Amino acid sequence: MSKREHTKAEKAAFDYQKAQLAITNIEAEKKAAIAKIDAQYAKELEAAQSAAKEAEETLEQYARKYRNEIFLKDEKTTTLGPISVSLKLNNPSIGIIGDLKPAAVVAKLKKYLPAYVRVSESMDKRKLLSDQEKITKEMKKCGLEVVQEERFEIKL
Repeated sequence: MSKREHTKAEKAAFDYQKAQLAITNIEAEKKAAIAKIDAQYAKELEAAQSAAKEAEETLEQYARKYRNEIFLKDEKTTTLGPISVSLKLNNPSIGIIGDLKPAAVVAKLKKYLPAYVRVSESMDKRKLLSDQEKITKEMKKCGLEVVQEERFEIKL
């Protein structure tokens, strides 16, 4: 390594530090400006959000109360002023009845509906890594190897 290359690398290190400091300062200024703007609009935004929530609740109450009158036949959507409202069913999901625990439900499924119990197998990477020195040959037979990549890092 020549002195010239070393000097060039040291200059790059100082340039890097200077640039990182500039980035930090710019980001801090940006955050402060955003916080100021957020504070400036906070009350107005909160009022608009509150009004929207209140209107939504009123619309939902109306739709639920008069569902048979406003949703004709198979239609699930109706127009009210400039918007459309609807009552739609979510996708079905499975819920556990009462205070049963998931493990108890799985045990009952195994007994009464075994075809509906999912069994999954996966590689225990943590254990493989911890035992790697003892099982290197077996890992290779399985098509596995321990890899470790090198990365470049700068600390200020």
